[in-house]
This record gives sequence, C-alpha cells and structure tokens, in this order.
Amino acid sequence: MSEQSNEATTVEDEREEPASTDEVGQNQISLDLEALTQEGREKAEKELKRKIEDLSYALENEEERPGSLRVMSFVLESDVYKREEERMLSDLNQEITLPGFRRGKAPLNLLRRRLGDEVVKESISSVSTNVLRQVVTGEKLKLLSKPKVTDYDLEYQEGVRVRLEIEIELEPTVELKEYRGIEVDVETDEFSESSIDERLEELRRHNSVVENAGKNAKISEGDRIVIDVEVTSAKGERLAHLCQSDQELWNYMSQMPSPISDKLTGTKIGESIEADIENKSTNRKGDEIIHTDHHTVTVKEIKRDKLPKLDDDFAKDLGDHETLEDLRDAIRGELSENSDKNRRTSAVAEIWKKISELNPVDVPRTLMAQQQYSMIMQDNYQLQRMGLSLDRVVQDPERYLTDQQSGAEQSVRIGLLNSRLMEIEKLAVTEEEVESEIERIAEETGRKVLAVRARLEADNELDELRSSLVSRKVGDFLIENNSVKYVAPKKQDKAGGEASGGD
Repeated sequence: MSEQSNEATTVEDEREEPASTDEVGQNQISLDLEALTQEGREKAEKELKRKIEDLSYALENEEERPGSLRVMSFVLESDVYKREEERMLSDLNQEITLPGFRRGKAPLNLLRRRLGDEVVKESISSVSTNVLRQVVTGEKLKLLSKPKVTDYDLEYQEGVRVRLEIEIELEPTVELKEYRGIEVDVETDEFSESSIDERLEELRRHNSVVENAGKNAKISEGDRIVIDVEVTSAKGERLAHLCQSDQELWNYMSQMPSPISDKLTGTKIGESIEADIENKSTNRKGDEIIHTDHHTVTVKEIKRDKLPKLDDDFAKDLGDHETLEDLRDAIRGELSENSDKNRRTSAVAEIWKKISELNPVDVPRTLMAQQQYSMIMQDNYQLQRMGLSLDRVVQDPERYLTDQQSGAEQSVRIGLLNSRLMEIEKLAVTEEEVESEIERIAEETGRKVLAVRARLEADNELDELRSSLVSRKVGDFLIENNSVKYVAPKKQDKAGGEASGGD
C-alpha cells in the first residue's frame, strides 16, 4: 500500500498510540528498488492519480559498513508521518467495506485499529520509500539490492514523530591505481619426454576395450564393477531408497565411502562385504541426528580395460600419422602449445592476484553470494556428470562453504577490477575484432564465415566468443605492461611443506 492514497479529509485522531517497535530487527521492511527511481515515482503517480510530494526529513547519521553497505538514520516531524499514514488509510477506506459502514465512510480511527501493526509497517514503507528516493536520485546512487528499513522508532524524541534506519547496498567505487610495472614469479613445469609417454598411455586407455575380468578375478583399483547394494537401519529395517541393483561403478574408490571401497579391493565375483556407514540428517526441529546404516555389497561383475599395442598401427588409427614416432612428434607439439597457454594463464592469474592486493575493493555481499552460489552449482553439476553428489563427496560442509566464500570474494573483486581496467584503458572488443575471429575460425575449420556465425548465434555462443576475446585482450595488456619471471616449482619435503635450503 506504499504511496497508494489520495489526500484525506483531516480526521480527529482517536486511536491509541502504537507501541515502540523493539522487535523490528526480526521484522525488517524491504523496499522496492523500482519505486526509488524517477520512473518508479511517475508510475506510482499515474496509479494514484495524484502527484507525490517530497517529504521533509533530516539526515541524522550516515555510516559506511563492510560489504559496500551504507546505513542512514533519518528523522521526520510528527505531522509528516501522520499525514502519510492518513493518506494511506483514506485510500484503503475506498477499497474495503467495514460492517455497518458504506465503502469509504468508515472512521479512519476504526480502520486504524482493525489493521493494527500493518498500518505502521505500510506507513513506514511509504515514508521510507519517499525519503530514500530523494537521496538516491539526488546523489545518483546505484543500488545492488533491495534497501531495508532495519529499525524505526515512532516515539524517538519530543517534537519528532519517527526515526528511520535504512540500510542500502551500493555498487562499490573501484579505484584502480597500481596495475603497471608489477613483478611476479610464476611457477611452471616444462613438459618432458615422460609427459609424452603419459599422454600415449592416456590415448591407449581412451581407445581400450572393456572386457570381463573372469570368474576368478579379484577387484583391484581401476576396475569397473557391477554390484548390488542392500542397506538396513540400525533396527534392521530395509532402506529401499538407498538400495541398488546392478549398480555399475567406473571408479569404486571415489564413488563409494571408504569403509566399503577398502573392503571391496580384493573381493571376487559372488562375494559380499559388509560395512556400517555413519550418516547425519536434520529433523523438522533443525536438530542434527547421527544414525548408522548397515550396507551389504555383493560383487556381480568385474570389468577391465584391454589396452591396444603401442605401435605404428596404433598411431595410424589415431589420425594422419604414419609411425609411432610421428604420433610422438604431434603430441610433443600439442604439449608445447598447452604449456605456453598454461604459462600465460598462470601469469595473468598471478598479476591479478597482485593487483587485487594493491587495489583493495569492498566486495558487495550480494555479488559475493551470487558468485558463491554459481560456484557451488558448477561443482554440483560436474559431480553429477560423474555419477556423484556434492553431499557425498564433501566431508566437511562448513570448511567447503568457507573455501567457496573466499574464492567467490576474490573472483568478484577481480571482476570489478577487470571492469575498471577495461574502462580506463578502453579495452572493449569491437565488432571488427569479432568478425576477424569468426573469419579465423572459418579458415581453421574449412567452413564458410556465414556458416560459422550462424552456428554461433544458433547455439547462443556469440557472447561467449566476445567474452573470450575480451579476456585475451586484457591478458595481453597485463603481460605487456608487467614483468613476469617463470621459475621452477618449489620442492616439497616429505611432509608436504617447502623444502629448506638451496636456490
């Protein structure tokens, strides 16, 4: 009902004064973002069929808080709040009918008593919207989320009817001053002949044929297995939703809890293993409950990969290679190209890390929460593709969320700095550059330019192409304007820490 009233005839105020709102912290009032704009004001005036006048107020206090938040305290005179409340009640009176009264004829004090606290909340919302709109439009503030009335006091002090405390989240001001002449060390491994051998083994496994391991085979790490799973509760009740028949696992060591996977190793077809698995759940009251389920796993099949021979015929099957040595040369070129890309990616990441340290940014909590959610959903999607779930893989949810929050904060910070850098250095990608990249793709793939563009548009990948060009341009700028030294990775001692001594 905010700002939805016509000017009302003055009515003697017979109501009892509402109690002070000590519990408002639990009852915050969110304000509509659109209503804070000039367009929102004009829309409201059209709906109300009257002009919305600015309200008189005084800014008592203003405080900047972490997370790009600003908290402002306003005070209004008694008559200002009273008139706004009566406008709203007058509008309501035209919309509802109270017993014993015709529509629009009920006394406002009676309507006020019937609606109770809702009158106060709607009035506070209307007054707050009006006041904050003046601040936002006057200072040209850019808000990221809905403002909140976090507190209000209807008996603030003598002569003043109401005090408002409003919290807003602002687009942060990004000051980017130090981003040239930065020196970074980037740890990088050079590929070797052993890397080529590893790649050849990957190709063999990729082109392998899955065969039954035989009746007398025992499960070993790397085998694919087919199992039946029976699960019962501590009371011996069968938990049908957890039971599985003919479940195929391509990596049982990571797909099953360790008490089960450890016992499966060395098990033959037809044999069963048993294990108790502790699980946690939350009841309707929110209490955490720990219960133990009993798992019985029966092995039905063991499958293994039969690798092809590593010879010239294998090389010919993989493409335009006459000999195994030709294939090794092709792999060598591929690894060299990937190594260069990885070096560049690591260099850009290290430069951004240094820039973020030199140019602090107050990361808004809304952007950080959105990024954290996106990262968690991406993890969940990747695990689902592997037949896993986030709740089964993550052993310490609290630690996982903390790590994700830290990563999200850094990601948003760098994103804000990146946008500011592009603005300062005018690094936007032009349509000519997009067309040039499409032509390059067309030439590389042997297709027509129009066909490549049509496919990108059909798959909604044109924006992704522009984004990759922007990233490339920003990366080029950072590497050209900063100093990168590539160094060998630090040696690790047996405990996992950096080894001491030596250069």
